[in-house]
Amino acid sequence: MNDDIIVYDKAKWHHQGDYPTDLPTKNAFTHTGMFLAWLADRGLLSPDFAEDFHEDLQQLNERKITPGRIFQIVDGVLASDMLNDDGNAFSKTYYAPEGIYFRDYHAILALTLASDYHTADTWENYDKLKATIDRRYNEWRQSNGA
Repeated sequence: MNDDIIVYDKAKWHHQGDYPTDLPTKNAFTHTGMFLAWLADRGLLSPDFAEDFHEDLQQLNERKITPGRIFQIVDGVLASDMLNDDGNAFSKTYYAPEGIYFRDYHAILALTLASDYHTADTWENYDKLKATIDRRYNEWRQSNGA
């Protein structure tokens, strides 16, 4: 494995951590699955990753599987080798621990819930979050001269 690979998130970091005991493990895949689905929508995945998971990503694109499910399929890991250059550059600022993705996610989807993990893995929720990620991405592109 390349030493330069950045692991942005792992589902196990969540469900093995301070995780609500009343929820199934699959809920730990939702928040990152939403971001991964957005990356796929925007063509920000690496060509190799997109080829390796072509059929699964096609099902995601057709909304036959949910964002959380695609994250389960890729073993609950979001890493830099899964993304293209733009996907990585944006993820380093927006998704990374010091980024604001989790604040956006909480404000849009989980504000009235017991925890962020209580967010339903639905396309309706994805569509609510997508508009904000799109806006953040456009702002990031403008600030980076794209």
